[in-house]
Amino acid sequence: MFRKILACLLLGSMITGGIPVHGEKKDYRSSYSTWVWRTYQIVNHQEELFRELEAKRVQKVYLQVNRDIPKEEYRAFIQKASAKGMDVYALEGSPSWIEADNNRASLFKSWLQKYQKEAGPSQEFTGIHLDAEPHAHAMWDTNQQTAITRYQAIIKSFRKKAADLNLPLESDLPFWFDGVSYDNKYGKGRLSDWVIRNTDAVTILAYRNFVEGQNGIIPLIEHELEYAHNMNKKVEVGVETKDMTPDYLTFFELGQNQMNNVFGKVATHYSNVFSFNGFAVHEFNSWQEIKSDPISYEKDNYILYKSKKNVGEDHNWVIQLNTELDENSINSKTVYVKKANGEKVEVSVNLKSADRIVVQPPNGGYEKGESYTLFISNEVLSTQGKKLKNSVFMPFLIKK
Repeated sequence: MFRKILACLLLGSMITGGIPVHGEKKDYRSSYSTWVWRTYQIVNHQEELFRELEAKRVQKVYLQVNRDIPKEEYRAFIQKASAKGMDVYALEGSPSWIEADNNRASLFKSWLQKYQKEAGPSQEFTGIHLDAEPHAHAMWDTNQQTAITRYQAIIKSFRKKAADLNLPLESDLPFWFDGVSYDNKYGKGRLSDWVIRNTDAVTILAYRNFVEGQNGIIPLIEHELEYAHNMNKKVEVGVETKDMTPDYLTFFELGQNQMNNVFGKVATHYSNVFSFNGFAVHEFNSWQEIKSDPISYEKDNYILYKSKKNVGEDHNWVIQLNTELDENSINSKTVYVKKANGEKVEVSVNLKSADRIVVQPPNGGYEKGESYTLFISNEVLSTQGKKLKNSVFMPFLIKK
């Protein structure tokens, strides 16, 4: 099968698998991360779990550490995940960690250190992912500065442990932490900035199901993306799929199609921002339950490619492939463009040479300021009748 789309479209190479390199800053723009809280799935439903993770293009798994599960179960799961090109981060955290006499964080660190020492190279965790949530503890309302100081102490201790284990340290970060101030032995400033500085990457919990307006995802995460960019740090955008209220916090009712559209708009907006590193979906089991749609990753096997913005109204997309193509397979059903609302656009699709497809804009050009998505189906065939390995789609934004 011919495997990738080359430079003229500037989609970039497909994400490839392999054993993770600890501490490496990886690009997850074209794949997804997710939280797996029901850890016993790696024991009782491992085959189904992998099938669903692969179908949803997950490359980064935040797996909660349950110390009741034997270490050999983790070793077996991570080894298989590594072979599939997935990174597995040790996930843990609780509001109770900020209590003075709570030892759960210490138990987690001890467990992880022992696990990494005993595991083989392809069985080790790729990193540490914290979800401490100090704001969910009663102390946040009664003595917020003490809660913040203890939360910072926890992150500091894990930063040291991560360095000892040669692992990257990540943390979940509520978007509104940029409005929380601290003034203590760690200095003073915005709590969000401090967390970004003291971790290798963060996942902003931007729990909204829309982009537009002052309460949309893009304005809510703007400060964090800019600050992380200046600090040379990576940021994922986290969204929610659980059934919860108010309903604008989650994609539970809206489904995969609307989530795809939102992802496309966010990715387009931040396509040239170094710190933006893709999306994380909370959480895996509820993600399985949301509505599917005709262009879902699971059903049609599409891979999201880095979005383009400031595209001209009369732009021609040139798709260069690494093999000669079957002209009969190049048509409006295999290569096409849709608006953000799902409406198909009347573009011209032609094979200009043996290995090059040109997608010409609609009559009158694309609409200024409008979002579109270019789709390339894996039904595009080589002259030998072989399919493209994966269908792909790429959002793009027309300049105003």
